[in-house]
Amino acid sequence: MILELCHDIKDKIMFPMMPSFLCIVAPLKILEALKSSHINYPSNFQKNITDLHILRASLGYSKILITQPLCSPQRDEPIELLLKTRIMETEIIQRAQVDLNMINNEEFFDHNNKFSVQGRIPHDDIHELVKYGEHPIYESLKIDKSKALIEKSLFEKIDYQTKLNCVKEEAMTIALERYLISKISKNQEISYNLALARICTTLSKGWFCQFAIDNYPKLSNLDKDLLSIAYDIINKYPLEQKKQLPLMFDPETQAIFETIKPYTKEILSFDEIKICNYNDYEVNRSGIKITSPVNRSVSITAIVTTLYITHHEVGEKHWSASVVILPSDELEAISDKNYNNDSDDKSYEFDDPLNIHPHYDLDEEKYFKLTLTSKNVFTFNSFDGIMAIRAKPADYVANKLKIPN
Repeated sequence: MILELCHDIKDKIMFPMMPSFLCIVAPLKILEALKSSHINYPSNFQKNITDLHILRASLGYSKILITQPLCSPQRDEPIELLLKTRIMETEIIQRAQVDLNMINNEEFFDHNNKFSVQGRIPHDDIHELVKYGEHPIYESLKIDKSKALIEKSLFEKIDYQTKLNCVKEEAMTIALERYLISKISKNQEISYNLALARICTTLSKGWFCQFAIDNYPKLSNLDKDLLSIAYDIINKYPLEQKKQLPLMFDPETQAIFETIKPYTKEILSFDEIKICNYNDYEVNRSGIKITSPVNRSVSITAIVTTLYITHHEVGEKHWSASVVILPSDELEAISDKNYNNDSDDKSYEFDDPLNIHPHYDLDEEKYFKLTLTSKNVFTFNSFDGIMAIRAKPADYVANKLKIPN
C-alpha cells in the first residue's frame, strides 16, 4: 500500500551501503500518517510525539489562531485508508485499554497505577490541589459523578484554554500520585511529562487521548510547583509504619551459623557496577567468605546483589536480586576476565565486574549474563511486569568446606 502511494515519487536517496541502493523518500503526508498510526504506544513516545508535530508544522497544520485547538489533519482518502490499516496492524500488539464508563476514579487509578500513593490521599483530593479555578474542571464535565468518564459533549462546550487546563490538571494529578508522592522521581518536569505521556498512550483510548496528542505542544509546559505539593502531602499524610518482625532462626539453623561464624569474614568492598542510560538507580552488594576449618586453602564466597532501576522513558521501576555462592577461587577467576570484548552476552547498559548478576536489557529486550547461573542459587527479576524467580540448593558448594557434622 505504501509503495502504491509512492510510485510517482521522484525524491530518491542513494544509500552508501554495499551494494548501494536507491531509497524512495515518502511524502510528508504519508510520513505523518505513519507516525500517527503508532503514536498511542508508550515505546519512544517522546521522540514520536516530537517527530509528529514537526511533520505537522512542516505541512502547515499548525498555522492557526492561538485561541484555536490543534487538530488531526484532514487526509486524502488513500492516506486515511493507509492510516486505518496501520492502526489495525499496530493494535494486534496487546495494549491495556480501560472502559471509563465501568469504573470509578479510584478503581481507574488503582488499575493504572502500580506505584500508587498507597492509600496516603484519595485521587480526587489531589485534583483539588492542582485545580486552576474554584473546582477541578473534570467535575463539571460528568453526568454520572460515580464514573471516571467525562462527557465529550460537555468538553466541547468549554473554551480552548479550559480544555488544555483540564488535561493539565489530570497530568499533574497523575505526576503527583504515580511519581512524586511515591518518590519514584524527584524531578517534577520529568514526572509531569511521563504523566502526560500516559494520558496519550496507556491510560485510556479515545477522543480525550487524541485531544492530548493533537495539542501536546501546548500542554508540555508545567506551570505549578508540584514538588512543594508532594512534600506537603507526604508530611501531612505519613504512611503507617509496618511493625518490623525480629529475625528468628530455628535452633538447627542457628547451630549451623554458630559453627561457621569463626571461619567467616565480611567482604568490605566490591568494584562498582556500572549502569548507563538511567538517571535513577541504586545498587547494593554485600558478601562473606567462609574458610574451611579443615583446609585453610579452601573457601567459598557468598554474594548478595540487589538493584532497582527507574526507566524514565516509560516511568517504570524494575527490581532484581541475586544470591551467588561459589568457590572463592572461581570468583577470582571471574574477576580477572576481560569484559571489554564484543561478547554476545554483554549488555551495553549494564556492566558487572564480577559477571554474576543477571540483567534484563530493556532496549534489547533480552537477558544478559546468564552464562554463570550455575553459581546463582537464587535470582529474582521483575522487568516489564514479568516476574522471574529461580532458586536451587547450594549444598554442593558447602560440602567443599568439610565442616564436621
